[in-house]
Formats: sequence, structure tokens, C-alpha cells
Amino acid sequence: HVNYSIPDPVLNRLYSHYQSEYATVIEFKNNLYLRMMQNFICNRWLLTYLFGASPESTHSAFSKIDHPVRSIRNSDLGFVNLTTKKLSYASVEAHIADLTQQIKLGQLATIADYPAPIRMRGSETPDTLKSIGARYLEIRALDNTPFTSNGISRHALYFMKFFMID
Repeated sequence: HVNYSIPDPVLNRLYSHYQSEYATVIEFKNNLYLRMMQNFICNRWLLTYLFGASPESTHSAFSKIDHPVRSIRNSDLGFVNLTTKKLSYASVEAHIADLTQQIKLGQLATIADYPAPIRMRGSETPDTLKSIGARYLEIRALDNTPFTSNGISRHALYFMKFFMID
């Protein structure tokens, strides 16, 4: 996983331009991170295309795949597609309400259990996510790059930095 956050001084500076729209910097930050999540989900195909790195496997390992795939993680067999649970990304309130509902129904134990390609992190419960805000975004849709010792190239990190602020 790759974690992404905007430094607090930058957030505070940005918030100073949007104080009329948001009551608190936490509300602003959560909404900004939600917009970044929306952009990520809409354009995730590009990341899969550029950085998908699934090795070839024996036919028996993934018998349901009858054609080459760039990323098993982001295919029909990937962990991000196993869930039938869906979260709303329409607003922070709707997103938190869906998390709360799924926890109450026992579909999730914590907000960290939701297998999304990107998610807000830094809070353990939906209530604290709303009250203290997300500290960072956790990007989970990237494959490990087999050609680097740490799993992701410097160029991919540079690209991600610009991709996230688009």
C-alpha cells in the first residue's frame, strides 16, 4: 500500500480560501480527501495500465482467467472486487453513514476492514473519522513492482503525487 497525505500547513493554507464553504479544517480536509478518492476511483484504470505488474502464472492458479491481465489484484479475482458491500462516495456524510451501517450489521468489524482500492485512514471508527478527520489516504490498488527492491519505483511515486492532486 501507498499512503498519501497533504501536509497540515498546506491544508491550513488551502482552508483559508474555503472558510466560507466549510465550518472547520477537518470538514475541509475530509471533503478534499473524498474528492481525491472520487478522482482516484474514476481514473484507476490508468494506474492499472501504467503500473499493473502481475506476473504470468500457471493456468491452474487462476483458472477463471482465460486471457492476459495486467493486474490480477484489479481483475475480477482481485481482493478489491470480492466484496458485495458498497460505500457511497457522493459525500463524506454518506460515506461515513455507509461505513457505520456496515459495522452495525456486522459486515465490517472496523473501517479498516473495507477492501476498497483507496480509503481514508487515521481514524478507527466512523465517529472519529467525522470528528478528528482522516490523517491520510491509503492507496491499495497498486501492484508491487517486481523490478524494485521496495515494491514501487521512484517514477511511480512521482506520478502518484501528481495524479492525486489532479
